[in-house]
Amino acid sequence: MSIYKHISIWQTVFLCLTMLACDQTPQSETRLPLVEAYLEADAPFPAISVRQTLLLGETFLHNQPKELSANVQIYLLDEHGNEKQTIHYYNSPDSLGLYLPIDPSYLVRPGHSYRLKIQIPELGTYITGETLVPGLLQLVKTNGVSFK
Repeated sequence: MSIYKHISIWQTVFLCLTMLACDQTPQSETRLPLVEAYLEADAPFPAISVRQTLLLGETFLHNQPKELSANVQIYLLDEHGNEKQTIHYYNSPDSLGLYLPIDPSYLVRPGHSYRLKIQIPELGTYITGETLVPGLLQLVKTNGVSFK
């Protein structure tokens, strides 16, 4: 037998084993929380979407979202990571699963850190996340051709 025939046989065996392994993967029966939010420097605090993932085979219907009841807050952090100011959110009556800031006058500060805390009582789950909002771009020097 030539070397190419041996390689071809092993490739076929590997492909069959790979396909069998994929078919043996159990289907997940768990919906997971899904959070979507973006902070933008010098902009008002955003709406935050809190929903659940769909199970394999489920169809997404726009008028029947998998929303969750949640308590949502964003905290401005000081230089030591301590919570300095709280931005409270409420569940929008017009859009299920969408949370809006109670006081829309607060602006996201560039160069500051924030912590998101979400409590989902029906799942007994806490979701947290932290981010540093980058500072705004500044033009330091130009010679008319290039920027620094």
